[in-house]
Amino acid sequence: MSPMKVVFRMKDAKGTIRVKMGAGKDGSGLVLLNDATEPGIHALAQKKGTSITMTDKDGKKKAL
Repeated sequence: MSPMKVVFRMKDAKGTIRVKMGAGKDGSGLVLLNDATEPGIHALAQKKGTSITMTDKDGKKKAL
């Protein structure tokens, strides 16, 4: 993503970031974080392509 971007973060009741959304000149992205604040779902939509990566509880990644 480009250096000029907007990032929106959503926190849970304890103040831990659980969702991140970003938008920039080159596209947008979404990250849903698990209980350990590791990415569970990471989605990117850019001109060069769109990707979705899911990470299971054992850290194994699956890309779509």
